[in-house]
Amino acid sequence: MHHIVSDGWSLDLIVRDLTELYRARTEGRVAHLPELPLDYADYALWQRESDQSAALDHWRSRLAGLTPLDLPTDHPAPTRPADAEPPTPSPCRPRSPTGSPRWAGVSVRPRT
Repeated sequence: MHHIVSDGWSLDLIVRDLTELYRARTEGRVAHLPELPLDYADYALWQRESDQSAALDHWRSRLAGLTPLDLPTDHPAPTRPADAEPPTPSPCRPRSPTGSPRWAGVSVRPRT
């Protein structure tokens, strides 16, 4: 896993939980994961209610006067949303006994 996705402390937790989930599944039992002291909704509420003015002032002063970058892209932006196109059939997609795709509505188009 790339370090931009998680840190070492979080990775240890992910490995611990995935190991327990795997063992429980292979042993045919319910996984026993530790109870979380708070959930993401609690964190989001705390973050929303916390005073971020000092951090905002810092970054506004650091970025003041800079011109946004005009970075090149490797392809033009689509003229319509990708989900407006019908799904493309894939030979790799599992099929039901009737021969139709097992997951109706699942798209295998490359992301743009």
